[in-house]
Amino acid sequence: MRRRRQIRKVSINLLLLSCLGLNGLGAVILPPVKTSGVSVAEAVSSKADSSDQWRFTKAIEPSGDAAYQDFFLDEEVYQHANTNLSDLRIEDSRRQFVPYFRESGEAEQKEQNISYKTELTLKFNKNLETTFDYRVIPNEENRDIQGSRLEFGLPGEAFLKHVQIYGGYDGNTWEPLVKGDLYRAGEFAQSGIDLGSNYKFTYYRLVVPNNAEKLEFGLMKLIHKTATVNVQDFTRQRDPVYEMKQDGQKTQLIIRNDNRLKVSLIRLETTGNFSRTYTLYDDSGRELGTVGGSKLYRLDFKDSRIAGTDIILQEPTTALYFTIVIENRDDAPISLQGVHMEYLVDKLVFPADGEGPFRLVYGNSGAVAPQYDIVSFKSHIEGEKIGTARLGPENALPEVSAISSTGWRWLTGALGFNAVIIIVSLLLILVLIRKLNRK
Repeated sequence: MRRRRQIRKVSINLLLLSCLGLNGLGAVILPPVKTSGVSVAEAVSSKADSSDQWRFTKAIEPSGDAAYQDFFLDEEVYQHANTNLSDLRIEDSRRQFVPYFRESGEAEQKEQNISYKTELTLKFNKNLETTFDYRVIPNEENRDIQGSRLEFGLPGEAFLKHVQIYGGYDGNTWEPLVKGDLYRAGEFAQSGIDLGSNYKFTYYRLVVPNNAEKLEFGLMKLIHKTATVNVQDFTRQRDPVYEMKQDGQKTQLIIRNDNRLKVSLIRLETTGNFSRTYTLYDDSGRELGTVGGSKLYRLDFKDSRIAGTDIILQEPTTALYFTIVIENRDDAPISLQGVHMEYLVDKLVFPADGEGPFRLVYGNSGAVAPQYDIVSFKSHIEGEKIGTARLGPENALPEVSAISSTGWRWLTGALGFNAVIIIVSLLLILVLIRKLNRK
């Protein structure tokens, strides 16, 4: 009896010793060593990120033998990547990350406008047609004039004129550029004409047919939009899914953006004559700012149509859906035929002289945006020959990888190691107790 009490006492002491001391022992055996601010467990995890953290991948197919390649992201990437694109990575054949820099259509949209003053050099009428010639005054000597838009001073009365714009270098020889409309209809007016590209003409000519009223048009300024061409390169279009609801004297137009694209413009295809105010909200109910006021209008003239049904956002947004609330007052809802949407895409540039083939991986909610030295050399790389690559089909990585990287990651740390040691020790103690009891 006394021997059994001694055995039980020894067993209890061993059990207490293991429970109280093994945690500390484990800490001694495997401390959370830090390497450049990252623990050993985190370092191991980051090395395995390319295979067990990212959920989707796309092959990158380079073109030519250029040392640098670029490619635009597509809708599938925006749908499954983080909203801020912090989880984008490029991998080589060894599953090592390849540095890259990103060019954003959103950044390109923030253009800087340069304006030039002008002076009227000639005006004459012929067969009810009025011609105005203007000279552009340079801002600096020995520097080319560049312009992409003309802004005119409009008469005060209501009118609509279909006009023709010409450009020239000496005021004698003219090159036809674009046709456009200038009008004033109540509170609506259009005083500018986009040339469609940047030109270096010193002279511009405005021809106004059927100007029996002899309306005067003074060229107020020539504008150089520095980012016009770049924005076009980063702009894509699609027809989104939408639905309309009536709420008393208001129409709610709900537009889906399931792929979380960077929407910059919404265009409504309508019929009939109307003039309405609207408010635009995102999926959280926050009002979004728009360019050019909050009016939607469509007015039919005898031989032309004046329409302002483009909703241009001040800042692109990735909201999952938008709600346009249109104030109808006592009028019937507008007749909507369709909705178009413009969105901005991003471009990635990377060195392709490494171990190919390359692939893009994405879909990691915990990833932080990488910081690469290549960003500092961006201006030099843009002067090099850059090939245009393209993305292949999307492939989903096995879900078991995602489970193993989250549900069992604790085993790679000190806590997991200590837990295993304690369990093994308890089993050894139980075996020891059983042997002592037999004796």
